[in-house]
Amino acid sequence: MKSAHGGNIYDFDGEVLDFSSNINPLGPPPQVKEMLRGSSALMEKYPDIKYRRLRAGLAEWEGVSPGQILVGNGAGELIYLLAELFRGRKAVLPVPTFSEYQAALESRNCQVKLVRRREEDDFELPLSRLRQEIKEEEAAGTFICRPNNPDGSLLTRRRLKPLLSETEYLISDESFLEYLGPDNRESLLVYLEEFPGLVVLRSLTKFYALPGLRLGYLIASRRLVDKIADCQPPWPVNALAAAAGRLIPDCSDYQRKSLQKFRQAKGIFQEGLEKLPGVKVYPGQANFFLCHLSVSQAGVAELQESLVDRGFLIRNCASFAGLNEQYFRVAVRSQQDNEKLLSALKSALKNVRGERISE
Repeated sequence: MKSAHGGNIYDFDGEVLDFSSNINPLGPPPQVKEMLRGSSALMEKYPDIKYRRLRAGLAEWEGVSPGQILVGNGAGELIYLLAELFRGRKAVLPVPTFSEYQAALESRNCQVKLVRRREEDDFELPLSRLRQEIKEEEAAGTFICRPNNPDGSLLTRRRLKPLLSETEYLISDESFLEYLGPDNRESLLVYLEEFPGLVVLRSLTKFYALPGLRLGYLIASRRLVDKIADCQPPWPVNALAAAAGRLIPDCSDYQRKSLQKFRQAKGIFQEGLEKLPGVKVYPGQANFFLCHLSVSQAGVAELQESLVDRGFLIRNCASFAGLNEQYFRVAVRSQQDNEKLLSALKSALKNVRGERISE
């Protein structure tokens, strides 16, 4: 299985406004940027192989012990490490969702049973069918993206709780949960002590705009952390990323400002997208929108090409299991950037409709 991702601006000539990757448009926190400007000396020595200060800071922030934290080279590396728990066994995966779950599981000789999220349900997690398939397949467990990528849907933790007692392993990828705010994050972390097979996965590259540094971490029982860490090569996180990660818990002003800007921009952007002719927008709780082109429109590939010519990049969602060439995803950027994309979309949609009619 070959995975595809947003943010691949290197395939395109010239400058583009990237709406294909879901990164905070504010850029990294100011204290992180300031630290990086004066940290060239960090490149002259190895990072702490146990990442003691980083893990201690993250553990205090999350309210767990350092032994329950494993840091990695982005959430991507940790997904492949977690797939080792399923090696040679079965897993059930609700799709569409982040493609690396299936790729990682299959790379570990895991048999993956796909359960389709339904468009008519706005791609909500099909919990009853998921529970049934896990039982019938005698599967080891599942990965659940919360909110889900690419549609932003989020099932409450209260509704998910029964599933935790029915699976050996449940991986809750909460890479985008930061966008719900500190008072409504719906994290499954509250169930960690009750369910030893639960793993909560976090990314520091999305909300904190650090994709180039590659930094993520997982939270689990000490037993699971030790088991997963045995499969990890030494020094997965470079010294600059580790230093940046230590600052994240102290970025409360940045967090508040990001959420305020995001909420303002998201509502206006959604209204603008919903006004586009022939485009259906799926409501979600993340910093992106899944959109569907009506059958009277050309496919997303044509739309994407037309937008690149105008200096914009969107995410073609045809590579997501369960979707096709009529779906695309756009990130919420600044209000100014969003307005530019909306204008370009109006023009591009007219262009691809015109090409379709003239054929």
